[in-house]
Amino acid sequence: MRNPFVLAVLVSVLASSQIACASQAGSPGATRFAGAWDGAGVETRLGGRRMQQIAVSIPSPTGLAGAAVGAGAGAVGAGAGAVGAAVGAAAGAAGAAAGAGLGLMGLGSIVQTAAGRGGDIMSGTIPFVLRGGATIAGASVGVAGGITSIINPTTYLVMPVRQAPRRSDCVVYTPGYSETLSQVSSRLGVPINTLLGDNIGSISTANEALLGRVILVCGLPEGRQAAPAPAAAAPAAAAAPKVEPAPQKPVLQASGSLLKPAKTQEAALMSVRYAVDPKGVLSDWKTDVPYCNWAYVVCDSSGNVIRLTLSYLGLEGQPPPAAAIQDLPGLQGLLLGGNMLKGQLPGGYGASGLREIYLNDNQLSGPLPKEWSQSAALDEVSVAFNSLSGPLPADWARIPTLRVLKLNSNKFSGEVPRAWASMPALSTLTVFDNPDLSGCLPGGKSYQAPNGQQTSSAKEAAAGTKIGGVC
Repeated sequence: MRNPFVLAVLVSVLASSQIACASQAGSPGATRFAGAWDGAGVETRLGGRRMQQIAVSIPSPTGLAGAAVGAGAGAVGAGAGAVGAAVGAAAGAAGAAAGAGLGLMGLGSIVQTAAGRGGDIMSGTIPFVLRGGATIAGASVGVAGGITSIINPTTYLVMPVRQAPRRSDCVVYTPGYSETLSQVSSRLGVPINTLLGDNIGSISTANEALLGRVILVCGLPEGRQAAPAPAAAAPAAAAAPKVEPAPQKPVLQASGSLLKPAKTQEAALMSVRYAVDPKGVLSDWKTDVPYCNWAYVVCDSSGNVIRLTLSYLGLEGQPPPAAAIQDLPGLQGLLLGGNMLKGQLPGGYGASGLREIYLNDNQLSGPLPKEWSQSAALDEVSVAFNSLSGPLPADWARIPTLRVLKLNSNKFSGEVPRAWASMPALSTLTVFDNPDLSGCLPGGKSYQAPNGQQTSSAKEAAAGTKIGGVC
């Protein structure tokens, strides 16, 4: 039989988003938590997959011997929302009361399970995803739609996320506006290479400011709610885990004045909404509220729309009409990745002031518009993971500012234009997984491989194509 472990993490995440922790003092250092662990290693089934339950190491300044985390929605005790939790100890079998006889009790327990990725699972230092509400005194208590969080057992951070559309194995994390992927990696406890691979359609390097781009996190193990144990008196409270606040909208420097009247920009945003969102995801975009206060709309302090951060929202329409984009003359970033948009890319985007176009991970078809070669501002374009087809336009070599170009995982055909070797700013190119694409890669550029890593190897960069090397 395995050595005895202190068992049980009791977690309840409710609408108040407040979390309190109670503990029983024990040996100093990190506390190891497990759920329903027996001598043979209990197995459970989660989502049809067989997974091994594991222990999780969570540092604690007081040294917990077993812990419980709780939160209350509504008045409990003094009505502040945080409810007490219970702590138990067990000598190795199924989390039953043992040793000091504290037992498992309280609000509902989390059994940490793992399918395994991103490090040594048994080290207990990888994060896990917690879904839904809690169980209190045998009754299920939750919030409409449930709550989903990533819990980093190394830093004890609890971070809200949401389910990714069309990706049952992924969640979406919203970082701060100016954060980098390296900072997000540290906060989540997910290796940077894993995040680069998960987000190859939208992110090229670890140290660029994300500027409203959300982060896809895939393949994490999930916590599972177990049946509640008998209630008992809660011990004294210990330090609460840190709950990360929602990121705030940035306040960007004004361009001096409104570039077009507010009513024109408001009408343009409504045109965007009607195009991309026939199902009403953006129903809170209402004209009785200033458009700079609408969700996913970023303005400068003069009231010009600067960015639309509409990625991974389950939008099912088509790309916004070019006329609407041109009526937003301050718009620099159009972020619509990870949705279910259909249709073709509007050629008129090339006549706008857009610097970033992210339409990756959709269901778009048709060719790359030759008209985009007219742009004097485009810096980053990602149309990866779609069904785009046809030849790559040689005219795009005339875009003087294009730095990042992601074309992978489409149906492009013909040769990579040799003229692209003369693109002065192009530094990152992805073309893999285009089975009918041939020719050679433009020399002197950096490429991204399917795992998200920068590479100079034509073989890695051109995987899944007929490309024969570097020109």
